[in-house]
Amino acid sequence: MMLQIYEFQKHSAFIRKMIEKARPFVLFRMPMQKNTYCFIPGKIRMVEYLKCFASIEDEVFVFAPFSPDAQAVIFEDSLSWEEVNYLEGSAVYESNGSFKDLLNPTKENDYIAEVEKMIAFLKDGQAKKVVLSAIFSKQFKVQHLSPLLFDFLSNEHPGAFVYLAFIPNYGLWIGASPELLLSYEGQHLKSMALAGSVPRIGDKKWGEKEKLEHDYVVEFILQNLLNAGCTDIEKKGPQIIQAGDIEHMCTTFEAHGNFEQAVKLVVSMHPTPAVCGVPREEAFQIIKQTEKHPRLLYSGFLGIVSKQFFRLFVNLRCAKLDPQHAWIFAGAGITSQSNPTAEWDEVCLKSRTIANALEKTETFLKNGDFYP
Repeated sequence: MMLQIYEFQKHSAFIRKMIEKARPFVLFRMPMQKNTYCFIPGKIRMVEYLKCFASIEDEVFVFAPFSPDAQAVIFEDSLSWEEVNYLEGSAVYESNGSFKDLLNPTKENDYIAEVEKMIAFLKDGQAKKVVLSAIFSKQFKVQHLSPLLFDFLSNEHPGAFVYLAFIPNYGLWIGASPELLLSYEGQHLKSMALAGSVPRIGDKKWGEKEKLEHDYVVEFILQNLLNAGCTDIEKKGPQIIQAGDIEHMCTTFEAHGNFEQAVKLVVSMHPTPAVCGVPREEAFQIIKQTEKHPRLLYSGFLGIVSKQFFRLFVNLRCAKLDPQHAWIFAGAGITSQSNPTAEWDEVCLKSRTIANALEKTETFLKNGDFYP
């Protein structure tokens, strides 16, 4: 079934009601496009990560967590606006899942100490790169204004994949991701390596650390394309792209392959070194031992999937929106050359994508501006 076009003036009150009643939905807008779509599922499946693509016929929307051990959520059978009016008696899902007591903001001193410990692991040869994430807590008592928050992010970040979603077991999430994991349409595949970051403003220069961090991801994606049997592989870059207050090194890939190869790629590539590390298994274990919070959907992937096409994005620049707080997730790639204070500054800057939109939303409310 075709997805429904979302019009802010016409449908924002309806989405607010969906949030208040804890009913699943996802609003999303593709990069560099104007139309926003809404997927309201008639059916929801909780599946193991590796089974995300099994039994897919029509369009579905997939939310996969960072950890392969956690359950993915699949929205199926998109409803029309009219059909949704009959949901009044349907089940209401737990809005915060089972994670509300596990999230605590990361303290600067703790993060710097963890980076220092991680650098010691890396110098000891346990891995080459590990991505360490942090959580920032920001008061946000106007959860009903989330559609407006989505609108602000869409306007401020035209090149990002922007979404707002209520997801059973995970709660209400919002994000503006600059990173494509994989797209597939007509035997044509696209992916990108987005790694290596510096502040957009200031005198920070690209160094060997950032270039090496980027090269790890480039090599990883290229090898996975070859292993999947893809042909006509083209690599372009790196180029510098801007995402909020950060600049990233970006190398793009295009290749020829079928649906089965595309699915194999998603399974083999996630999580990439851009959000996990190198080697992946060793980095994953270090993350489990070091990070004091669950990543949940942060650095997982999400997007629309069908047999004919899919577009999946890494869930970056995102936040979990609880009734009183927004929990903003951000991460930085740590290598043996890392500067702990600089890595903390990087995650702080990355958190500003969501934090700036939250502040704009609150200012809007304080000024008494009209909201439909």
